[in-house]
Amino acid sequence: MILIIFASIIFNQTYFIDNPSPSFLSHGEYLIGFRLQGNNGIMANFGIGLFDRLNMGVSYSGDSILGSGKPTFPQKRGPEFQIRLKIIGEESFVFPDVILGFDTQGFGSYDSSKRGYSVPEKMFYLLLGKTIDFINTNISGGINYRDKVNFFLSISQLLPSDFNLILEYSTSFYDEIREIEKYGFLNTGIAWNFSEQVRFLFALREIIKNHKENNCHLNRIVYITFQSGF
Repeated sequence: MILIIFASIIFNQTYFIDNPSPSFLSHGEYLIGFRLQGNNGIMANFGIGLFDRLNMGVSYSGDSILGSGKPTFPQKRGPEFQIRLKIIGEESFVFPDVILGFDTQGFGSYDSSKRGYSVPEKMFYLLLGKTIDFINTNISGGINYRDKVNFFLSISQLLPSDFNLILEYSTSFYDEIREIEKYGFLNTGIAWNFSEQVRFLFALREIIKNHKENNCHLNRIVYITFQSGF
C-alpha cells in the first residue's frame, strides 16, 4: 500500500520531461510549474482538474527571461493550451490508462520562420500508461499527430528516498521546414519529490543530435512543480 501511495505521488505530473504523463489531477487539484530551459528561458504552466477525468491547462514561455539579454516571446502566439480526457483509468487493474489529449506547448525556443518550437508540440495524441507495481515502474507510450504521425515512449522508475529516474524517446517525423533530423528526441532525467506537493526535476535533453544547431544538443533543464487543491 505504501508503494502504491508513493507511485501516485511520483507519477501525478503533466509531463515526464517532454512527453505527457498518464497521471491526472483529481477534481479541485491544481498544479503550478516553472521550467528553466534553453537560452535562459522559462516556461510557466498551470493545470487544474475540472473533473476526475478531465484536466485543462495553460502555459507560456519565453527566452532570455533570466540574465542580461532582452526577453523574447513567441511572435503572433498567445498562451498555449492543454486538455486531457481519461478514457480508461488504471484503477481497473486490468487495463492501462487510456488518455486523449491536445497540447499546443512545444519545448525550447520558438522560431516563427520554422512555425514552431525546437521540440514540436504534440498537438493531438493518444496515450497509454501502466504502472508495474511490484517493481515500481511506469511504462507509457502513445501516438501523436503534428505535421506527420509520430510515436513516443517513456519509462519512469521509482528509486529509494523518493527519487525517480526517467527515460523517454519520441520520433521526429516533421516537415522539412523545421530542419529536424529523423533520429528522434532522447531525454533522461531524475526527479526528487521533496514532499507530496513539491517536485524538482533535472533533465538532460536531446542526447541524440537531432538539430543542425549545436545549442539544441545536450541541453539541460530544471523543472519545479507545486501541486495542491482547493
